[in-house]
Amino acid sequence: MRRAALALMCVCACGCSKKPAPVDDGADGAGPAVSAGAPFVGLTSPPLAFFDGHCARCHGPNGSFYGEAFASIASDRDLHGIVLEMVEGPGFGELDDDSLYALVAFHRSLRDGTPFGVVTELSGDAVAGEMLPGTRVSVIVGTDVIGAEMGEASWRAALPGGASGGSLRVRVERNGRVFEWDPREQAWSDAPPPTHEEY
Repeated sequence: MRRAALALMCVCACGCSKKPAPVDDGADGAGPAVSAGAPFVGLTSPPLAFFDGHCARCHGPNGSFYGEAFASIASDRDLHGIVLEMVEGPGFGELDDDSLYALVAFHRSLRDGTPFGVVTELSGDAVAGEMLPGTRVSVIVGTDVIGAEMGEASWRAALPGGASGGSLRVRVERNGRVFEWDPREQAWSDAPPPTHEEY
């Protein structure tokens, strides 16, 4: 395991660009949540945009240069530790907890071949976000399933009036796997973030 972590860190040392501004939003690590009528907060650094701007130069688009060492990182604790070390490495800085948890979930999806999506915008008439290429995204409002308009790594769906206050779920599908979640409870797909004690 130590060897895999060192291999990834060596690949990271090839240099990466910008430094995100530190954010202290008082988040408790439970993911950006909104109640009906409250504004959607989202992530300060959505994971695919962060990876593209800070990591892809060395690791390839969507981690395409990752190899066996990356695939061998079995535990989420180790994955979290390695991603954190990469983020805090030369030229990076810090991510707020929610953006870091979303980046770890993105890496877990790369490792496991599971679907991954994140909501970057939620308003009364639209929901939009990022997803891994090859992922299909749909939005479920009540019993209606709305197919999202897809870009290379982005998606957008128009919502019927007032939908953001009622039943709303986002569904991502990739490699025959499906994940569904309420974006008002957490901005990204995948399991909820662990408590700090778990890491």
